[in-house]
Order: sequence, then structure tokens, then C-alpha cells
Amino acid sequence: MTPATPIAMPSLSALVETGIPLPHDLHALCHPCYPSDLPFSTRFQEKDLRLVAATSNGDPIPRPLSLHVRFPRRAELPGPAAPRARSAAYLTRLYREIALVAALFDRDRQVEQVYFLGPTLGFLDPPQVVEVMDVLGRHFSFSQGGRTARGIQLDPASDIDDDIAQLPEAGFDRAMLICEDRARIGAAIARLPALVHSCRRFGLKQVQVDLCCDLPERSEAELAQALEAILLARPDRVRIVGCSRLEPGVNEDACIERLRCALDRLQQAGYSHLGMYCFVLPGDELLRARRCGELHCDPMGYTAHAESDVVGVGLGAVSHIGASISHGLRDLSGWEESIDRGRLPIRGGIQLDEDRQLCAEVVQQLLCRGGIDFREISRAHGVDFRKRFAEALERLEPLATRRLVELTPERIHVTMRGRLALPALVACFDGKPAVAAGLRQLSVYAP
Repeated sequence: MTPATPIAMPSLSALVETGIPLPHDLHALCHPCYPSDLPFSTRFQEKDLRLVAATSNGDPIPRPLSLHVRFPRRAELPGPAAPRARSAAYLTRLYREIALVAALFDRDRQVEQVYFLGPTLGFLDPPQVVEVMDVLGRHFSFSQGGRTARGIQLDPASDIDDDIAQLPEAGFDRAMLICEDRARIGAAIARLPALVHSCRRFGLKQVQVDLCCDLPERSEAELAQALEAILLARPDRVRIVGCSRLEPGVNEDACIERLRCALDRLQQAGYSHLGMYCFVLPGDELLRARRCGELHCDPMGYTAHAESDVVGVGLGAVSHIGASISHGLRDLSGWEESIDRGRLPIRGGIQLDEDRQLCAEVVQQLLCRGGIDFREISRAHGVDFRKRFAEALERLEPLATRRLVELTPERIHVTMRGRLALPALVACFDGKPAVAAGLRQLSVYAP
């Protein structure tokens, strides 16, 4: 693998200009290699998931596992009952699902990452969080020496300071502060500095904050206030999310200026831009991984861990095992009924063919290495890159004119300007004709 070129740091705001696509919600890039129009089928069910898991066990070097445990939001719980009143019943079935899913994998498949997603501390008490991790540890093989990364999503608008103190007991070493309720963003921003301090004081060594930067709706003053709170907290990573596609009638110049302000403040504070509007402090493992050509993109965004099979459990969880992607049932009653019958709660999925896997690898190189080596792809997949991706290369030409990419006979190189418009480059390879119709009309991905 060819190491990526070290990141240079020109002024990012100077690279943003009218007509360059604004960043879309990063949660929409959870599977950046696969577009939203994949033909997911309800015919993909439990037997299919069992088959792909067995096949992945038989690989010469089976991939490690990344566990995603999902807890329901208030809106997903029927009736007026408080979330914690439902937590015991939910955990009973979650533990059954964990046992069912774990039985699909050989015990030598080590878990390298565990993420608790959703409003975990709004739904569970800290002792229950510890219990969930203990159950996972009994059914799966965690990496030796405590090397399994353990992250938990926290709502900065909630009063959870006392609960954070108990998270290290479950082995959590990283936190993701995400306010999903836009009506409570003001409260979340006000609490960020104290919350980041609490996370670090209690041993969570890595803290990430998602800055909701809805440009058409937020004023310059609101964005400046949010940025100041984040920079005062100085988390290890910052992601700019929720930048909506500009609609007719929106003051584009004002939105661009607010985006420039955000980029300038983060850069002046010492953050480096990885891509996809993800910023990290110097010394972050993601920067080291990118310099070594080992950066990867998984459903949680950029990661320094090797590519792994994503195993999701919980209501509406998503799994990406081998060449398949499957979705869990989203309605609580259906999820409960399936588990009560001893069945995996599968809503549907897809088995990716070789061509889609090829496209996925190409997009990974764009996102993580900042370029594509045609010869490397051609040797690995037995294809003529220029013939196979002739249409994509044609769609890239106007973006090369915009200085988003540099095209040579042997490779594609993403410029620093292009790193601010990665969704536009990715769209060239997913078969969509949107680029030819105009950059502003890009339909990139749906959550």
C-alpha cells in the first residue's frame, strides 16, 4: 500500500468558494462507499446473515469485529412511559440478541471496537451500562491487553456528569458528544466545556464533538458562540455536521462566510482537517494512520483500526459483514417478537457483488488516501481501471477544472480544495448523473 502524502495546511477558508458543495450531514456518510439507492431486499433474512457470517469465518485471515450496540431514542418507544421504565425489558431481549449474534462467529474473531450508540445514559443507569459490556465480554472475544476501543455516544444537553464518573468501570475510553435534538442545541453548547472536562477527569482519553452547523438556519452569532464553546472545551476531534444543501432563495454568500469562519477558527486553534469535515488535534492516531496509508472509513467515520466486520445489535442496528449489509427491525414490537421467537431481527439487506465491492474500495481510497492509483486497483481486481471507470473519469473532468482533483494517466489526486468537497468526488463513482447536471444538485447519500 502506498503511504499517503502528508497533510499540508494552507488556509482552508481560502479554498472555499461559491459553487463548491457544502458538507452534508456526516451521519449520511455512515456507509460512504455505498449509495442510498442500493437494492436492499426483504428477501435477505436470517438464513442469509448466517451464511455470510459462516463465510467470513472461513476467510484465510478472518477480519476482526466492530460491535455497534444501539439503544432506542424516546421517539422510538411507544406510549408515555419514561425511557428508563422500559430499559429492563429492552436489556432482557438485547442480551438474547447478543447471544444469537455471537454464536455466528468463531471465538478467534477478536473485537477491536465497541460503540454504544443512541442516548445510552438517557436510557440506562450506569450499572446497566457496565452490565451490557460484561454480557458482550462473555459472548465475544475482546482484544488482549485491553486494546479494544470502547466508545459511547453522549447527549451534551442531558445532566449526565455523575454518570460519566462510572463509565471507566465498563472500560470506556472515548466519548462522542452528539446532540441529536436540535431544539436543545443551545443547552448542549453551554455545557460542552464542563462535560469535556468531566470526560477527561474520569479517564476517557479521547473526546469527539459534533458541531451542528446548519448554515441556512443558524446566524453568524450562533455559530460563533458554538465554536467558542467547543474551542474552550478543546476536544480531541471535531466534526462539522448538518450542513444542509442550499435551496433556492437561501443567501449563499452568507452561508459560505459562516463556513469559512468555522474553518478558520478550527485551523487557528491547531486542528488539522482530515477530510469529510473531520478535524483532529496534532498527534491524533488518525493523522498517523493517514501518513502510513492505513486510514480507513467505517460506519463511525474515520478510524485507525484495520478494516473489520461491523456487527450491529439492538433496535434498528446495521451490520456490514463480509460482502453484505443488513438492517435490523426498526419497530420495537417487531424486534421484540422476533427475539422472543429465538430469531435474529433482520428487516432486510443486500449481498454486494464484485463490481460494488470494487467501487467501495475505490471510494475508500478517495476518502482515506486522497487519491487512487489506477495500476494498484487494476492489479488487485484484474480490471482496466480507465475502461471500467470511464464514465466516472468523465464526470470528474469538470471537477478537475474546478481544481478539486488532479487527473493524470495513472492516478487521481484529491487537492486540498477537493477535501472540502469529497461527497462530490464520491458521487462520480456511484453511478449518479448528478455531477453533470450541476454540483449544487448533488444527491449524495441518505442516512
